[in-house]
Amino acid sequence: MTIGLDDIRRYPWLPSLKELYQNIAHMDRVEFVKYFFSKFEEENYKPRIINIFKASFENYERINDYTADELNVYIYPMLRILLEVLDKKRILNRIANLYSKHANYELEEDQIEILYHIAHDLSLDVKFYDEENALIIKKEYNKQDVRRDIKANFSIHFTDYLKLATYLHDRYRKLSHQSLIKGYVYLNRKGLARLLQEFVRNKMINIGSLERPNLAILKQELLTIEEFNELYELISQEWDNIKTDITPLDITFRKGENIKDLFPPCIREILNKADEQQNLIHNERLILVFFLLALNYPIEEITNIFSRLPDFDHGKTTYQIEFAKKKGYVPHSCDTIKSLKLCMAKKYNDEVCLKGYFAPSLSEQRQIKHPLSYVGLKKYRQQKKKSIQKQNGENSE
Repeated sequence: MTIGLDDIRRYPWLPSLKELYQNIAHMDRVEFVKYFFSKFEEENYKPRIINIFKASFENYERINDYTADELNVYIYPMLRILLEVLDKKRILNRIANLYSKHANYELEEDQIEILYHIAHDLSLDVKFYDEENALIIKKEYNKQDVRRDIKANFSIHFTDYLKLATYLHDRYRKLSHQSLIKGYVYLNRKGLARLLQEFVRNKMINIGSLERPNLAILKQELLTIEEFNELYELISQEWDNIKTDITPLDITFRKGENIKDLFPPCIREILNKADEQQNLIHNERLILVFFLLALNYPIEEITNIFSRLPDFDHGKTTYQIEFAKKKGYVPHSCDTIKSLKLCMAKKYNDEVCLKGYFAPSLSEQRQIKHPLSYVGLKKYRQQKKKSIQKQNGENSE
């Protein structure tokens, strides 16, 4: 079994793309963009490209309409060109995270042998062991040194392991915590897929070989292509909408000060579950962490909230919160929270969430689109109320 067309259509980031699609490999950026728009219809490529950017802006972990077809092969280099021209590091990081996480899901669902052939396509020194010859190894499970048996179907040379695991700071990813035999690290399917995910992320992060003057020239030339300019404008507008919906907040965490009354129902519900020592699902944890970090909550304070959960691991929790802070993840929007069925507006009968608010500057009723906007509105109303009370007190004197 080797890398074929079906594999490239599912994993277009593989080096074999250049062999199986030589026409792409020999085109410069402008040639490729023009060819792309001549080959595919707008109604086919446009929704899929815009969906990828929207999903990344909303911190999704999978691309919902991902289809392993020929168009998917061409979308990948188009994404890279768009990211290069957009020239925004925060967008680049989000696309890299989404695309690599989606790749991980695909790899974990694919035939186990394909991981071996993908690794070789990437020139990694990897060996594969079928079920009969797989090595049973003891792996550290948590900080209490509870261990479990893992069936290792793969081994990778330690130099390649280090190259891919450089930016994986989990304690259990360190080489000293791996099963190292005669220079090879033994991994199960999930372990190898995680390393390949990191390859995909780094490949996306490290796009662009142009100096600033040349990038400006490329951008100017590409934006004269009507279809490319339209995609560029749509993506830029989506990004601006995300930033606009997140109201700038003058709220700084202070020890002992309770600002939870300013929180929207979705966040209050998650905090209540944590107080009751209920386990939180993955999405609830992400929503809470991203939200609290945006309000400048200290890492130790967020960790303390999670310490009430049944499956709490101090080291792992602290690392994940630190990682989220370093990446600067944007909190989930109201639309995303609703799509995850975690909106609690009706349960709490919250008037702001259900009816919105009147914006005098626009002379219209506006809906809350982001939890941070909710906090900003509540803070504004709170301050206005105090100002009126203070003014009334002074007048009565």
